Amino acid sequence: VSSRMVRWPLLLGVAVLLCLLLAVPADGKDKASGSGSGDLADVDGDDLLEGVIGDKEAEAALDEALGEDDDDDGEDDLDSDDDDDSDGDDSDGDDDEEDEGEDTTKALKSEIEFFKAHDKDGDGHLTLAEYKGAMNVVHKDAQDEDAAEGGDKESDEPPPEDSMLESDFAEEDANKDGKLSLDEWLLATFHEDPQDEEEASDGEDDEEPMTAEEIAESRKEAEAEFKNMDADSDGHVTEPEMLAYVRSQEKQEAEADPERIPLTEAETLESVTELFGELDQDRDGKVLFPEFFEVQYDVPRQRQDEQPSEGGSPKIAAQAA
Repeated sequence: VSSRMVRWPLLLGVAVLLCLLLAVPADGKDKASGSGSGDLADVDGDDLLEGVIGDKEAEAALDEALGEDDDDDGEDDLDSDDDDDSDGDDSDGDDDEEDEGEDTTKALKSEIEFFKAHDKDGDGHLTLAEYKGAMNVVHKDAQDEDAAEGGDKESDEPPPEDSMLESDFAEEDANKDGKLSLDEWLLATFHEDPQDEEEASDGEDDEEPMTAEEIAESRKEAEAEFKNMDADSDGHVTEPEMLAYVRSQEKQEAEADPERIPLTEAETLESVTELFGELDQDRDGKVLFPEFFEVQYDVPRQRQDEQPSEGGSPKIAAQAA
């Protein structure tokens, strides 16, 4: 029993010594590896880059490496939204242009179909007879549309006179071959008279006013014309006097140009009635010279008596006098 008691402490001491010997290299290895890994793990990225590049640049570089969005990207997103909105506004204008284009296309197709419908022999041209038939249909359609809108049937205009249609046909026949091609028909249909455009425009204020010399010259012409209309020389022109004057002028022009197609009696009456209504501004049944000069020659009444003078305008000359 005593020998066993002696061996037990000895064995226990040997075991402790072995554990100590094994523990020392292991702890050294752990400490070495732990200190190395701990130093790298505890180093912040900003600290690592600091001293090489600036702090802001370091932050930007790290953000880029990490794939993070900065505030500028957010602003760009807002800008892109604004661009989308502006594109939406522009699209409204594009839609308006598309609508106008569609309307023009529909009108063009309608005219082509109308032309083909009245090209009875299908030769691609309208003869004078076919043209007259087409224009009478246009007139009838206009009357029917007016009646549908509540127009007065008693005020319906009569169909166009043959002479007027012949004159229009000759004018629209651009190459003077005695027939209208589709191109000539479309040109006449969609072409706007430059004179009508000028009258419809608001550019009258852009025109330079007449000089005193121009007014004086126009007055001479107006006085001569007014005198010829005033048959009884009583200082004013009545509607019958104007009608007689226009008939006389029509006759003279027809004799001077045999190829010219004169106005019919109905056209003459209509034009004189319309003109007299414009000239007779006070509606007293007679036209005085100031009314005639103002409307026919476009000279305001306050300037009708201006006379050219040397050394300045009429107003300056009048003030000096």
